[in-house]
Amino acid sequence: MKHKVLLFILLMFVFLGCKTSQNVYINTYYIETIQDSKIISKTQKYELIFLNDSICVFKHTFLCKDISEEFRIIEQKCKYVITDNMLIVNNLHPKYGNSLYIDIPIQESKKCFFLTKMARELYSCLGHCPIPYYDLYGRVPNITNDTLYFQTKKQIVLEKMADKEPTERNIRDVIYCKFKKK
Repeated sequence: MKHKVLLFILLMFVFLGCKTSQNVYINTYYIETIQDSKIISKTQKYELIFLNDSICVFKHTFLCKDISEEFRIIEQKCKYVITDNMLIVNNLHPKYGNSLYIDIPIQESKKCFFLTKMARELYSCLGHCPIPYYDLYGRVPNITNDTLYFQTKKQIVLEKMADKEPTERNIRDVIYCKFKKK
């Protein structure tokens, strides 16, 4: 009887262990922030996760419990192909249109203050022009059909610009994300 119980436990352990190992990520990259890293690191995380040899997920997490659950974790699942130094992605379930960024509605949050109505009216001075706090910290890149570039084996860059003349572009018209392998 003891052998049957032990065999049953061993089989369950192997079965459950194999089942959970199917969800292990191959590579995970985290965004390197160019803005105030103290604000970003305490309030959000942006990851590029490779699930297998053809599917990846761009996962943006706001680390704020007082915002709408719908926007707390935004995952964009993509099909991908690697050629030369490029990672070409195609969103499998595009639900945010073709805009550069996913529009996050006004949220009343203490920790993620940049999502509030007031933060959309407050400006920070970055370079020569004032920029709303929401534009600095609250925007989530919208992944559609995009090309990212491997700068090194451990670093991938997403750079995307709106179809405007360079002199007409501002911070709302450019995406720059640098993902580093952890």
